[in-house]
Amino acid sequence: MLDSVDWKQVAFVGYTLFHEYVVYIRFPQVYYWEEAKKKL
Repeated sequence: MLDSVDWKQVAFVGYTLFHEYVVYIRFPQVYYWEEAKKKL
């Protein structure tokens, strides 16, 4: 089972999902909070 796994592809997919999470979920929150702090 594990011998047939393409680890490069697994790592790529995992990294891509992680990157999407960081850019599209985390970053807007951080940006929003930084802007909110500037206004206060």
